[in-house]
Amino acid sequence: MSELPYSGLKVLEMGGRIAAGACGRLLADLGATVYVLEPPAGTSALAPKWADRVSALAGKHSVVADPASAADAAAVTALIDACDVVIASPDVDAALPAAWAEALARCPIVCEITAFGSTGPLAGQPADERTLQALTGVLVTTGLPDGPATPVGVPVLEMSSALYAAGAIAAALHVQRRDGRGQRVEVALFDVGINALTTFMPAHLAGLQPRRLGNGHGMAVPWNAYPTADGWVLICSTNDAQWRRIAQLVDPALAQDARYAELRDRLSHREAIDARISAWTRGLPLETVSGLLGAQGIPCGGIVTVAGLAQEPNLALRDTVREVTDPSTGQPVKVTGAFIRLDDARAPSPEIPVSQP
Repeated sequence: MSELPYSGLKVLEMGGRIAAGACGRLLADLGATVYVLEPPAGTSALAPKWADRVSALAGKHSVVADPASAADAAAVTALIDACDVVIASPDVDAALPAAWAEALARCPIVCEITAFGSTGPLAGQPADERTLQALTGVLVTTGLPDGPATPVGVPVLEMSSALYAAGAIAAALHVQRRDGRGQRVEVALFDVGINALTTFMPAHLAGLQPRRLGNGHGMAVPWNAYPTADGWVLICSTNDAQWRRIAQLVDPALAQDARYAELRDRLSHREAIDARISAWTRGLPLETVSGLLGAQGIPCGGIVTVAGLAQEPNLALRDTVREVTDPSTGQPVKVTGAFIRLDDARAPSPEIPVSQP
């Protein structure tokens, strides 16, 4: 069994953003030893990721340090010097002691995940997930057509930024190994939010007025969640050939209706097409709808409820949810397994570490 790609890599996760924690976890899943700088007990930990210590530290190592302590400050300085990568989020983190800042300047790769980056009119200013969803326009794209703009209930920009950060660190490590040159990496959640508008910006740039569509798609019809006799199904189509196969199942006459023959026409008749498909799916069991569409090569799938995840066969097969012990309470808790796995390498355990000074 081979080693994981980042076996031997040492990473210090200083950042208090959720994105910093998720980025550190991705590197840990690839074999890196990730140390997480944890605030001392009794300290008011306002950084977002500390709302869930279990998720923040799963699969990593805890390092508790008080910047006001000379011994702790010296120990962290030495740790920074020993690490290959540091992940920070200076817009929400406390100001660093001078010795830590100097050590960061020596670190081969430093990745800063912030709201707005280090340049521009809002540089250095903190902003939370919902504020950034509003400022980037993500909020106005979410929700039903006749309802208000709706914030996404999960930290989608934080988690997306973690993916960008991990990818950027991977590129920086490649450059370092090839050229012996370090990198300073910046990931701004604002930029990530703007990049999330890829299905809305083309229509805007074409002079159209894109609008929120619930589970619909601004560039494809039919594409939506439809009711069945015993649940909901998501049906996705992207071209005219797929439409004809769907329409043939719904009503052979519908497949011959010239009003809906081409995608540009279907975009103008979204509500009517969704109504026809809903009337068909509503009278059939979910399994039947999925089977009929799947046999025609139409991307579709039942919408699993949160309660139903425990019986979801793919999660069980991949051992996606693990039960471990939280050392701070002694109680069993559920955490995710490794996000990235290689066939010939053993995934690291996502155990929760005890706080270590």
